Amino acid sequence: MQEIVLKKVTENKMRIVIPSIRTEKMTLVAEEQTVKIKGRLDVQFPKQTLGLFLDNLHKEVCKKNGDMIYLDITELSYVNSASIREFLSWLLFVLKLPEGQKYNVYVKLSQEEICQASLGKSLALLYNRVALFDVETNERLDPKLLKV
Repeated sequence: MQEIVLKKVTENKMRIVIPSIRTEKMTLVAEEQTVKIKGRLDVQFPKQTLGLFLDNLHKEVCKKNGDMIYLDITELSYVNSASIREFLSWLLFVLKLPEGQKYNVYVKLSQEEICQASLGKSLALLYNRVALFDVETNERLDPKLLKV
């Protein structure tokens, strides 16, 4: 497994500028290099919300030649299978990039929250440049050891 450590954000960080999406159940927002996903991702067809947000995120990171983003899902309370598929589709686009353009994804989660652990594990097992970090300890998590 490729070793990835949680980098400190520097003054030279990439600034992600994409439209936020807010509904009564969920919030999808990018702040600097951090993407925050909050609430419940339970819509039946998330392509027009989550899919659009992740597509915009991917285009922005590629346009700015970004090498990493932080994905904070610590306030995610539920994620359905259709939404998980949108996240996996996003990473499939990243996997198709030429090697020098692929970017790392650092995911901050609570391993005690099943939906967060499940999503994090799915992402990390698909793409070896996804690193999972525990919100409480900031320690790197082995996706194979997450209990989901």
